[in-house]
Amino acid sequence: MTMKIMNVLAVLIFTVSCACSALAQAPATKPDAKKGKVEYPADGVIDFNQGTFEIWFKPLFDMSARPSGQEIQCFLLYVGTANDQGLKVLCENVRTGGSIRVSSNFIKNPMAVNQEKLAWKPDEWHHFAMTWKYVDDPAPDKRNIQFVFYADGKEYLKNDNPLKGELPSASSYVVRLGDPRYNNKALFDAVRFSSKARTAEEISASFNGGPKTDADTTLMDNFDRIQVLDKSRTNTMPDGKIKGIISGTYEKVLGKYGNALKLSSEKF
Repeated sequence: MTMKIMNVLAVLIFTVSCACSALAQAPATKPDAKKGKVEYPADGVIDFNQGTFEIWFKPLFDMSARPSGQEIQCFLLYVGTANDQGLKVLCENVRTGGSIRVSSNFIKNPMAVNQEKLAWKPDEWHHFAMTWKYVDDPAPDKRNIQFVFYADGKEYLKNDNPLKGELPSASSYVVRLGDPRYNNKALFDAVRFSSKARTAEEISASFNGGPKTDADTTLMDNFDRIQVLDKSRTNTMPDGKIKGIISGTYEKVLGKYGNALKLSSEKF
């Protein structure tokens, strides 16, 4: 009888421990008023058939240090619907290690560039780029997207990722930087989207020369033109006709190439 009681207690302790751990790791279910986000319409900005995403940013946390409390997941990019079903690019520091992780509801396998390869140090500006190209095939199981990831101008990963189903259209989607429900522990210096999968030489030029627009650029925002409409509405005015909407808390700070956005009022 004593042994049975001890076994029951052990199970209860393990269950409570797992529940507490899950609560510590889980993001807030509601937006935090101390955090913000930037959103653009995806139509005319991004096409899942092919393209390039680039971001110049600074993580405000040590990607090498294993977190003892809540895990850090900072959204560098989200493209999808309002119910979080879409393409996600996160700079994170979780119990398995730091990484730039990419996942989506329409590709089969998540992908990551690990901190062990990046060897990024705290308080440094970085450039991350991701190119993609859809490969069609009469056989549905052979359709895939060819991804290439670059960090600070160097190629780090190639991945042919099979599709789960049909390639979605992004015309009704939203493009988002940051997420008030997660840790916005990063400074966003600039972001650029392109209509083609850029070459390794072009990515290297972006890293060395900084954010610039050209004929293949669909959106480039360096956050130098901010228009305050009222207490609840702020626009960022990138090059071109597409405006970004900043909601929640934000702060303009000095970036590497001009202004940068800090989408949080917290001190890191």
